[in-house]
Amino acid sequence: MIFRRKINGIRKHNRRSYNCSSSKNGYEFIDENDNWISYRKLDEFINSDILLTCLRKINPGLNDEVLKEAIKVTTRLENPSLFERNFAFHKYLVDGITIESKDYQINPLVRLVDFNKIGNNVFQVCHQVKFNEGKNTRIPDVIIYVNGIPLVVMELKSFDENATDATLEKAYEQLGQNTECSGYRYDIPTLFNFNCFFGY
Repeated sequence: MIFRRKINGIRKHNRRSYNCSSSKNGYEFIDENDNWISYRKLDEFINSDILLTCLRKINPGLNDEVLKEAIKVTTRLENPSLFERNFAFHKYLVDGITIESKDYQINPLVRLVDFNKIGNNVFQVCHQVKFNEGKNTRIPDVIIYVNGIPLVVMELKSFDENATDATLEKAYEQLGQNTECSGYRYDIPTLFNFNCFFGY
């Protein structure tokens, strides 16, 4: 997997940034020394400051009150089913979020990602970041953030590891397989509210 090679390169050379593809838009590499990573609560999954900054750029003409309300909607998905929460977020990601506001004649639509002007988005990669929601502490190998939202989760397996554990099946099992009752999905389910893709 291309991401595996890139991340291994980061670990070996401790580079601050790299390009995940042939596009001109590089992914910033952030680690435990990043301010948000260092001072956030362990059950905090979205970087709201970066998200707000991006929303201002993506949605010009909308006031901060509307943009902050969109962030609240994004972070407070309410449904007992993880899969339903993930489905709801996916609709927000693709279609945007309509916010009720008396400041506008028509309730404004807030876009979370700019699909037309890629440069309006912020892409970041981090690895070995701790999360805890009251169960087991989990440390995903790699997370890709887009505008402060964790859209991709990866569990890496090296060919240098024990062959019994370094399998796709083990990585899939560690992430939680296709259930909400085990693995990362059980211990830190909020991370998967926003997950659009996971790799192993």
